[in-house]
Parts: sequence; C-alpha cells; structure tokens
Amino acid sequence: MALTNLPHIKNMMSGINKYDPVHKAIFEVYFTLPEAIQSTFQGDVPVLTQQVKSVSGLDALQKTTGVSEQKFYGVTVSFLNPTIDSTAADITIVFNLNLRSVTDNFVLKIFRAWENLSYDLSDGTRGIKTDYISDNLRVAEA
Repeated sequence: MALTNLPHIKNMMSGINKYDPVHKAIFEVYFTLPEAIQSTFQGDVPVLTQQVKSVSGLDALQKTTGVSEQKFYGVTVSFLNPTIDSTAADITIVFNLNLRSVTDNFVLKIFRAWENLSYDLSDGTRGIKTDYISDNLRVAEA
C-alpha cells in the first residue's frame, strides 16, 4: 500500500499538495566568520556547517508581547503590553568534533581562532568588538 492512500494524507491539503512538513530536527546552519579570520578558514566554513548536530533555543525567537490586566471602575480590562520583556535569546549549537586527518581538528581550530580575536591567552592581547563579531548566523528549519 502506498503512503498516498492513507486517509490523513488523502484528505488534507498538505497531503494533496505534497507540502513538506516542518521538522524541528531538520535544519541548516550558516556561519559568517569575522573578516580577520575569513581568509584563513573560508574553505572550512561549508564543512563546519555539516558538523552541527543540534540547535536548541530557537523557540525563544517566537516571543510576543504579554498580556496585562488593569482594574478600571471595578471592571478588569486586559491589554497587550507595549514592549517585550526581553529581546535576548540563548541559542545552543552542538557540534561534532570530527578530525579531518589524525591531527587536524578543524572545528576547534576555527572557534579557537575566533575566540583569540576577543582575548588571546597566549600573549594577553584584547581585541575590540568590531574585530570579533560576525555579521550574521542563520539557522533555517526545513
């Protein structure tokens, strides 16, 4: 029996039109490295995106304003707050630390070089924020 004969696929618009479902476990992550290390690691960025195992915390990006209540002449009135409580979201990305060869841990090398732009433990130099921030990080859920 083909999957297209199942009633929940035959009778729903998503099944009839063969829409793709949204799965939170299927995603793509795209990194933009800071300019100071782009030339060194630009060839490794596509391979870095393949090493992402999981992304969590994306639900925090769907924030909306909360509801408040106010008493007015004995009547309770509810309304939407004009501001969002917090505009920050903690996103956690888990990587595989695969080795390209016996000694080449390219995932760790990229993030260690990125961290050294902020503060290099070997010589104590500190960078300014414009040197170590990246333009964007994009996570696309399929």
